[in-house]
Amino acid sequence: MNSTFFKSSIPRLGTLAEAPGGWTKYLHQRNERRGGITSPLAVPGCILWLDAAQGALSDGAAAFSAASGQYLNCASNPTLQSGGADFTITLWVYLAAKASNYRLFTRNVGDTVREFAVRYDIAQDRWVIDLPAAGITAYANSFGSPVLNVWQFITVRHWVGSKTVGISVNAGPEDTFTYTGTHVSNSDPLGVGATGIGGASLDGRLDSIGYWIGRALTGPEITILYNSGAGRVYNSLPQELKTNLVSWWNLSETSGPRLDSHGSNHLTDHNSVAPAVGITIGLASDGDAVSIWNDQSGNGLRAIQPVASKRPILKLSQHNGEPTLRFDGIDDQLDIATSTLLNPPHLTLFLVGTYSGLAAYQVFLIRTADQSWANGGFGLTRDVSNNRVDFWVNHFASHRANLPAVPTQPALFVGRYDRVTVETWLNSQTASQTAYSTAITTNSATLSIGNAPGGGPLNGDIAEVILFNRPLTVVQRLMIERFLNHKYSLF
Repeated sequence: MNSTFFKSSIPRLGTLAEAPGGWTKYLHQRNERRGGITSPLAVPGCILWLDAAQGALSDGAAAFSAASGQYLNCASNPTLQSGGADFTITLWVYLAAKASNYRLFTRNVGDTVREFAVRYDIAQDRWVIDLPAAGITAYANSFGSPVLNVWQFITVRHWVGSKTVGISVNAGPEDTFTYTGTHVSNSDPLGVGATGIGGASLDGRLDSIGYWIGRALTGPEITILYNSGAGRVYNSLPQELKTNLVSWWNLSETSGPRLDSHGSNHLTDHNSVAPAVGITIGLASDGDAVSIWNDQSGNGLRAIQPVASKRPILKLSQHNGEPTLRFDGIDDQLDIATSTLLNPPHLTLFLVGTYSGLAAYQVFLIRTADQSWANGGFGLTRDVSNNRVDFWVNHFASHRANLPAVPTQPALFVGRYDRVTVETWLNSQTASQTAYSTAITTNSATLSIGNAPGGGPLNGDIAEVILFNRPLTVVQRLMIERFLNHKYSLF
């Protein structure tokens, strides 16, 4: 046996006690030498794992009111001009009324040279595509009368060589029309939900718009996009469908500009286009409102928000280049339905997040049976009275341990309860401890993220949440901390 090896590999207890960071620092260093872990699931007892980089889904849409004159637009530029080229337009529409010739997707505001307009025609009661300069209007006669309050998938294809334009609905039969004129580009702004300068605004919703120039998609490709009526968001597009794709708008934002997920043709909001529940669902893109945050632990839990205006926003490239969910400090909230898994006798919680503002209580995560936060459960909340973040069990003001967090700074909050002590760590440093030995009172409440019964909306970010149903050992806690620090570079 090589005694020299052991003497040089394991520090003396005296050395550890004297060194900055002591035992904690040594275990972190040892963990790094061993390579750490690549997943929290390597540690037993994980009952919930929410990660903004995976499992954040969106099914939002843009809702338009003709009475309010709501629309979206983008200034003309060469990338949007389809004159002299094949092109394809796909979109989902939910028609709420049939009171006018509603414009859905246009480069046509009444100039002498008008490029195209996908719209509803009230006289014929049909979906149509106009190519005004070419002198043609194509009607979706095979589909017939558009259905109110039902999502429908419209596809427009244009072949410049044969001077043919086609329109189909729900990946069904296509009606094609030929023309003798010339399809040309113009300098009109792109309009979504109306003309590019307003007018002929839609009463209804739009979702997942795709625009290709230099390519007429094939029938099988249209079937892929239709996806048996479920549609697709940008992140679920096969790579081959991104060839010649100019722009794709998920339209999942809750307000303001609607972002182009593929290019740079972002849409400006006019007259406060509203958020709404859409047809397509898939991995959220930057700026999308998150309707579902799926659990990665294998337990099938999911945090959901059915109300479009109360959804947090996915923001990419935030903390060390990683994404996060941003809560608005007003009413954003996700809830996990009641589950026996969420009544652990002991627990260890890890959360990566930030908060801002000092004038109110704020909730990162909470499970409590009433609005007083004093009758069971647990939580990680910011206390306005002491300007600290508290991890607590059973009662938010009595059985808690503080974390001296700095507002706006990303941090790793850790709370642990073993029926002996409520204790916390901030960025792997011990924060505080409170003796407490009562079992966590079980309840049937939801687990709320970003807000709570009785209020406390978070004005900040949550990037990751990991919950264990037992008190982790020192080594296990350091393993999870290292996993998260390697990802977010917090300390």
